[in-house]
Amino acid sequence: MTEFTMYELNGVAVLVARGRMIMGAGTSAVRDTVAYLIKHKRKQIVFDLKEVTYMDSCVLGELVSAQETIEKSGGEIKLVNSPRVKDILIISRLHGVFEVFDDAHAAAHSFGNIWPKYLWKQREQAPV
Repeated sequence: MTEFTMYELNGVAVLVARGRMIMGAGTSAVRDTVAYLIKHKRKQIVFDLKEVTYMDSCVLGELVSAQETIEKSGGEIKLVNSPRVKDILIISRLHGVFEVFDDAHAAAHSFGNIWPKYLWKQREQAPV
């Protein structure tokens, strides 16, 4: 089952995913969370995938779709990688679709927002 925890780094929504991300729960979690963020005018999103133990191609497709949706509204999704997810991105030839970082701070900082390294709001559960 997919679980998201959401927090903010100076205007950037960081979603920490845990567990298995598979068709059904994983795809709807990505879709619902991105819809929630768009509704609340959040267009800079980082998906932290370090704690994802497995991701199938359906969830990867949903992330690509989410990237396209966010880009249409002037935003962007960036990823914090895990070795398993990195392999999937390379095999599927989608490693160029997303900017990928080693940690959430580097990913959030890459949006160009100026913030102290550890400035973030209290974590809250994502709406999924």
